[in-house]
Amino acid sequence: MTIYSFRTFMREVRVKYDPSSITTHLRGDWGKFRVRHGISTVRSTPSQYLRSLRCFGQISSSYWRDVADRTSMTTRLDAFCSKREIDFDADILSDAVKIVSDKFGFDNLKPLRLREAVNQLPGSSSAGYPYQKKRSACRTEIVHDASVVKDTLLRGKKPLVYPCVASARRVVRERGKNKPRLVWCYPGAISALEATFEGASKHKLKELEFLGCNTNWMSRDSWIKLFDVQWESIISLDYQGFDASVPAFLIHKAFKIYKQWFELTEQEDRLLVFLRDYFVHTPIVFYDKVIQKHRGIPSGSCFTYIIGTLVNLIASNYLALSCGFTISSDRSRWSGDDSRMVTTWGEGPVSIPTLSEVCGHLGLTINLTKSDVRLSNSIFTDDGPDMGIGSFLSRELNRGYPNLRFDREKALAQLIIPEKPDKSVHDLADRIIGLTYAYGFDKQTYDCLAEAWQIVKNSYRGSLDIGGERIRNKMRWILNSEEELDWSFKSWEFYHQLYFDYV
Repeated sequence: MTIYSFRTFMREVRVKYDPSSITTHLRGDWGKFRVRHGISTVRSTPSQYLRSLRCFGQISSSYWRDVADRTSMTTRLDAFCSKREIDFDADILSDAVKIVSDKFGFDNLKPLRLREAVNQLPGSSSAGYPYQKKRSACRTEIVHDASVVKDTLLRGKKPLVYPCVASARRVVRERGKNKPRLVWCYPGAISALEATFEGASKHKLKELEFLGCNTNWMSRDSWIKLFDVQWESIISLDYQGFDASVPAFLIHKAFKIYKQWFELTEQEDRLLVFLRDYFVHTPIVFYDKVIQKHRGIPSGSCFTYIIGTLVNLIASNYLALSCGFTISSDRSRWSGDDSRMVTTWGEGPVSIPTLSEVCGHLGLTINLTKSDVRLSNSIFTDDGPDMGIGSFLSRELNRGYPNLRFDREKALAQLIIPEKPDKSVHDLADRIIGLTYAYGFDKQTYDCLAEAWQIVKNSYRGSLDIGGERIRNKMRWILNSEEELDWSFKSWEFYHQLYFDYV
């Protein structure tokens, strides 16, 4: 870890900045991690109204969203800087990288043009530092600033770039528990340059069946064939503090594989190396300091998901070669730090603690409580088999049937305690649909959230006629949930087009 004062960082690391902008930004909610509380003085929003009702009052007092105070956020940032002992077998690692490189990926992709890449990025999301507005309002500025960075780099000089800015993702938890997630808010120009590569590969990524993001949880046929592995051996792994613990050498290996997907010119190769180095040695504004990490995966990068998944693939194949089992790539899935591998054992299975010890040689830590080795329908431990079921992406998998444990109180808390204050009833409606999809095919979720919406619809004194027919169209499939649901769901794209794409 490297810590700079602002003056030293701007002088030695040569970051272009506007002093007044930096000062103003640090005094705001984003830089200081101040959490906004209270109810709007203008008018009550639907989520605030729900919290005021007696039937939801207990839930509101039992749950809260994480409080991103300085102490908790310092702990999160320190995780990127703690030292770990690394003692891996270089030959086995080289073989693991070769397996991943040969089995997964593409050939001859070409990076997008800068403006094309920026236009593909969502216009409704933040443009990144220092713009502090929606991307749709400043695409031209982003393209200009990114072009300056790129041209400076191609002239053989060190580009002047902004650091990231620390922010937080606040999750709904039982009151008293507090684990805010550190978010690395990337500079808009760096995100634009990353998008020239990520934009060229993201559509191709849908062809990679091993990616967990390509599993459609709303389609019963797709996951039942994938996860119904009753008579096979399954390893489900989840890493503890994955993003903060990934060492730089594994990130370099992952970028090496990613680079092989492209056909690059010398200038494009130089740009990708620059983006890789920024990804590894990321500077971040944290109160009155700029802290530069030298390992770990920053959450705000366009490369976060694919590089994290490639690191997971490398680690999984390192485990397979070290512990003597074979991975069935066609039936296995990886997504970030989650993995579910269909395996064939050579000399017999090993337990999760043994796998964790081997994985520790790479500097990674397996979460012992969220990982398991399953033989048929039992969990294998050092003491022998123990009946249980596997998991993937927070879903329990029992003979192929995914089940996200439904907690009625927590689901309602996620509904009535938004991360940001609702601006209109549209925000509440969007959250209902998002939660329904997130819980997959669970009928209880439909009934629970539809009931909450009916309460708002029938008794809320504020205006619900913000678009009239649009709201009714948006909520029609929620309101119809009293009918028995077909267990074979349409795709998420179907629902998105039907209920989101209104005029």
